[in-house]
Amino acid sequence: MQSVFNWVVPDFGMNKRFVIVGIVLGIVVIAAVLIGSPMFGGFDAMR
Repeated sequence: MQSVFNWVVPDFGMNKRFVIVGIVLGIVVIAAVLIGSPMFGGFDAMR
């Protein structure tokens, strides 16, 4: 995983906070898409 970060962000040490925030936001967005998807019995079906 570290090598992937080094490939995407060369100075991983300086941008560690930015990378972590980006990963967290990405996970939140993916989770929201999965939760909202009808395939996973999302909340949209209840509206």
